[in-house]
Amino acid sequence: MVRFWLQSIGAALRWLLIGAVGLVAITMWAAGQPLAEPMPLSGDALIIAAITPLDVETTSQAANLLQAGAAPIAYLAGPQAELLTADLAQRGVPRDRLQILPEPAALLPTAQAAGHRRVIITASPAHRLAFVRQAQTIGFAVAVLEGGPPSLSERLAATLIYWQMVVSGQAN
Repeated sequence: MVRFWLQSIGAALRWLLIGAVGLVAITMWAAGQPLAEPMPLSGDALIIAAITPLDVETTSQAANLLQAGAAPIAYLAGPQAELLTADLAQRGVPRDRLQILPEPAALLPTAQAAGHRRVIITASPAHRLAFVRQAQTIGFAVAVLEGGPPSLSERLAATLIYWQMVVSGQAN
């Protein structure tokens, strides 16, 4: 009888492990896929999660959108927000169109409170999936600025951050 229970528990654990590995693999695959419109024409606001430094290409795209008026305002938050604000201002973006928020968790609620409906998400590949999914859940029409395909480590980080967001309800 004990042997039967041990075999049953072993089989159940194997199935749980297979399921967990499958779930992680699917999420890592999703982290590498295009999340929304790849090249946004315009949006009500640019959401910049400056948690880690953004690549030069993404920063340049953000500056071009703001200079062209395709996004009238940018909300920035994260440890790199001050540095990125200075970089965008140096590229010719007026400082009055850049609003720094105290924390990344305030980005989407601030845009929602301002009445924005269409947002362009700018974040490192590791944080992009969580922010896009959270914005879509809130009801935003979402476009994404992407610098390039994420590396394997960025996909793994995106997987962990996404599931942390799912479990805790916060994208940080």
